[in-house]
Amino acid sequence: MATSLTGVFWSYAHQDDNASRGRLLRLAENLRSELALLSTEPPNIFIDRDSLQWGDRWRQVIDIGLDEAALLVAVITPNYFTRKECRSELLTFLAKEGTPTSGELLLPILFAPIPDLASDNPDGAIAAVASRQFEDWTRLRLAGEDSVEYGKSIDRLALRVLHLVGTMEAARLVKEIRLQDEDPQTVQQDEGELGDLLLRADELWPAWLEAVQDDELVGVSARAAMQAYSARRARLRAAKRPQSQIIATYRDQGARALESAKRHLENAQTYSARTLELDPVVRAAVKAAADRPALTPLLVELREKIDDAVRVISDTERLQREGWIGAEEYVSHLPYVDQTWKQVSALSEDFAALVVEANGLVMRWAADIEDVVRRAMETQVGESADRSPAP
Repeated sequence: MATSLTGVFWSYAHQDDNASRGRLLRLAENLRSELALLSTEPPNIFIDRDSLQWGDRWRQVIDIGLDEAALLVAVITPNYFTRKECRSELLTFLAKEGTPTSGELLLPILFAPIPDLASDNPDGAIAAVASRQFEDWTRLRLAGEDSVEYGKSIDRLALRVLHLVGTMEAARLVKEIRLQDEDPQTVQQDEGELGDLLLRADELWPAWLEAVQDDELVGVSARAAMQAYSARRARLRAAKRPQSQIIATYRDQGARALESAKRHLENAQTYSARTLELDPVVRAAVKAAADRPALTPLLVELREKIDDAVRVISDTERLQREGWIGAEEYVSHLPYVDQTWKQVSALSEDFAALVVEANGLVMRWAADIEDVVRRAMETQVGESADRSPAP
């Protein structure tokens, strides 16, 4: 049987498959069988447990599967959004969706109820899923796999997968033909679509940059306050003041730290949401400039816009190397922890989860931009040398 080059990536949390006694992987196998029945060229389904062989470098193999797949089927549960690998797979396809000539590349299957599944959720990954048409399997996951209802739902899911994959395959073939013909309209259309993306990005940059800059100021202030309170307690101990006075400094510091933690989280939510929206734009610009070096100045402009964030990320990593600890770890070492400090710790944990993910995307932007700009400069140097007259 012939097999389409276009693939489907099955994204799921292993914990959920174990908790459901293998129903997630059996769902993938049932879908695979239905696709084979409905199509003479069914799309491949990449499932990590049967696509990885002993000795494979799992990260490299999974990255290849993500790159080659045209569609991501994400089995959504509350656990899904807490898994780093699941979120990475989801964000990769969200970025693909935003690039020129792309279509709907994400098909969520809601396998278990998520109370906060809403398009205005501060977690950009949850909001992205909520804004899409998803297959609701919250009731079907409890149905017998040999039931008529389950079978009809598998059939409906397979038909939708074939429709989405077919649409993407047709768009890709049309694009390849036009590029082979060196149709100038194709180049003009691509540049126009990229220009539209950049115009949308111009609306996102101000809030993104404000969140980065404000959070840096909050961090500087918080670290200064931490040092000031530590010095105050040292003076109280040296003067052999009552323990009650020392405890009072922890209460005062906690109230101040809570305000900082709230502001940190607000900035992190903005930074994370805008980063997810900007990610497809930056990736599209990088790809366009890699194909057409004349667009390299565009990347230089983008790099200037993200310089502040890259600097803050680098400064944070330097502080960590020097032994500076985050608020959550700081709280865990305090001798006095009241409800206020517990709130600080919880908010700091939420902040870290959002920032770490967004920082990863930003540093990838920086690395990709640097690579394309470097190669463009090397090409220019080589062309200049070729044009130089022989001695």
